Amino acid sequence: MYPSILLDEIIITKKNSIMKILVTGAAGFIGFHLCHSLLKRGDEVIGVDNMNSYYDVSLKEARLSINATYDKYHMYKMSVSELEGLEALFSRESYDCVVHLAAQAGVRYSLDNPKDALGTNILGMINVLEMCRKYNIPKLVYASSSSVYGNSSKYPYNEGQKVDIQISPYATSKKCCEFLAESYSNIYGLLCVGLRFFTVYGPWGRPDMAPLIFANSIKDDKPIKLYDNGTLYRDFTYIDDIINGINSVIDKNFEFYTYRHHIYNLGNGSPVAVAEFLQVLENVMAKHAITYNATKPECDVPYTFADITKASKEINFSPKYNLQKGIPLFVEWFNQYYKR
Repeated sequence: MYPSILLDEIIITKKNSIMKILVTGAAGFIGFHLCHSLLKRGDEVIGVDNMNSYYDVSLKEARLSINATYDKYHMYKMSVSELEGLEALFSRESYDCVVHLAAQAGVRYSLDNPKDALGTNILGMINVLEMCRKYNIPKLVYASSSSVYGNSSKYPYNEGQKVDIQISPYATSKKCCEFLAESYSNIYGLLCVGLRFFTVYGPWGRPDMAPLIFANSIKDDKPIKLYDNGTLYRDFTYIDDIINGINSVIDKNFEFYTYRHHIYNLGNGSPVAVAEFLQVLENVMAKHAITYNATKPECDVPYTFADITKASKEINFSPKYNLQKGIPLFVEWFNQYYKR
């Protein structure tokens, strides 16, 4: 039996009608939580995931087993890079919204595996856009990333600033996805909403991200590599805040806007040093971490900082979690899931 720690303060929206929503990347960290929140509020959810082995597949299966308890959840194992499978799904179902979260993740991973990032992410986006165009989907919501801001020194990052200095294949692939969405919006009038996520953490998170790496290392007395002595700043954003932001976009009526492509930053709007994140984690776990210094990789930026003014104004985005509130929830899940 898997722990029941899921979404602590997700806002369940009361709607007049049930929506049918297709979610790609449904077994992923954000995809799992999004599907769960939509199911809890009564929507019908069709999930798609290729279940690749980029990280522990058993964690993905555990996530899926929770959502599988809902009658209105239907899961399909397929890749968004394979058009034939997507065509079959779109041709037999009518969707109120498509949320495209599937991607080959990993900024550092993309340096050694650029074809995975560029091929999977860009081809997958093209396929999803084509299906949305062909089958007249009312709204496409897709995952972008704070990495598109690259090595910009203009803080906080604003959706209107130039983003042309990406420093990893992953970031480049995400910016390409934004360009593609812009093209389909301009040419076909397809309503697209891109969400630039900032360093998401929380229960059921990815094993390749700092929170789980740090927690496992602290528990097992293994040394933690801190780039530049932990002085890199990240806009850590708790998963519940991210899900509330996505749901707001799903529910928002964009028909009063003259333009058809929207981009929003979804971040906490309050960056902290990685060393401070680790210190809060140490306090919650009641155990000291062993650390050593290392020079940051070229693909790592020194600072991320989301300007959430636009998201606050247009989709009522309002983060509720700081580290002191979010990390204890993450650690509670960590201890239960890994039976520590």
